[in-house]
Amino acid sequence: MRLTNFVINSIKQSAMDIFGADVQVFLFGSRVDDTKKGGDIDLYIKTKMGNDLTHKIKFLVALEQKLGEQKKSMLSLLKIKVE
Repeated sequence: MRLTNFVINSIKQSAMDIFGADVQVFLFGSRVDDTKKGGDIDLYIKTKMGNDLTHKIKFLVALEQKLGEQKKSMLSLLKIKVE
């Protein structure tokens, strides 16, 4: 997996803050493959609450605040699927 511990923890904490403690976050796509380079962060978010655009936007904002300005282009490509 090509994410730093800081990014992983930021994603987990932001997801729990916005979607609740029972949220499940799954990484898929090119970032799972250590042999590839670049790529956006593809996340599948499974939650019992917050299945609306407002929660998705709050999650993206929280992540951008945690990861900082240098990750903005990566965040703009973030895909979120909420079940």
